[in-house]
Order: sequence, then structure tokens, then C-alpha cells
Amino acid sequence: MGEIHHEMDNALLSQPAMQPEAVAASLIIAVDGRVNLTLQYRLVKELRLRGISTKEAANGYAPHFIADFNGRVGKAPRSGFDAHRQLRADDDLDLILTVRVPRRVSKVLTVQYDPEIYLLEDTVVNRSQIHNYLGVFEYPDGRIEIRVDGAALCPLRPAIGD
Repeated sequence: MGEIHHEMDNALLSQPAMQPEAVAASLIIAVDGRVNLTLQYRLVKELRLRGISTKEAANGYAPHFIADFNGRVGKAPRSGFDAHRQLRADDDLDLILTVRVPRRVSKVLTVQYDPEIYLLEDTVVNRSQIHNYLGVFEYPDGRIEIRVDGAALCPLRPAIGD
């Protein structure tokens, strides 16, 4: 989360509608990112007690739950200044929300990541990376990309074919 806040300059992230089972986690983020899991369990219990089992019903109940929770434990902000900013045209949310893992290039130009072994093309640029650490980026949609100094290495393929 620290990298996301750094890249977004603490921008506000909006989330799409979720399944009723996942609405608790999104409400925790909406209410206060530091709230412990007790709130999540309480929300799930409230949804069950009220017989809410659809996304539409859960989304309809969410404002009531947030207002009730904020009324009990909420605090007024010290300042009325809204520090969030709008997304800029150059903000790439897919890149910002990637899982980034450093991996070392082997002497045979392979990189291992979860549990695949990726073979880099035998080029001068890639050979210069032998025994260096690269960034393996896993995108929210499941794509894997290996990047060096902000640029993607191409092409990337698993070392063992499917």
C-alpha cells in the first residue's frame, strides 16, 4: 500500500461494486483503513441478521451501516481541507496496482516467479542484466511483466512450454 500511496500521491481510489461477501472489506477501507477486523465481522453479522444476500441489497444497506458506525466511533477531521486529487491522464492504475517482486536473472537468462521460470531473449541488453535484480510485475488482470528501470523487457515467455 505504501508504494500505491507514493505513486498516487495519496490519491483516493474508488472501487467498483463487489459481491455481498466482499462488501465488508470495501466498507472498512471507505470508513477507516486502520480499523481492525472486528468491524468486518460485525458487518458480515449485520448482513446475515438482516437477511441481505444480494449485491444490490448490500450496497443499499452500506450507507446506513457507515452512518451508524461513524456515529458511534467517528471523529471530525482536524481540517476541512480535502487532500485527495483527481486521477491525471498519465496515471496508469494497472501499473500502480501491480504486485512487485525483485528477482535475480540467472546466468542462463532465466527469472523465477511463482512457480514459473521465465526465459529472457538472448540480447545484449538482457545479458547485461545477468546476476542483477529485476522487477517482476504482476498486474491485477494476471499479466506478468519483467521491468528494468521502468521499461519492460520483451518478449517474455515461460521457459517450459504448456
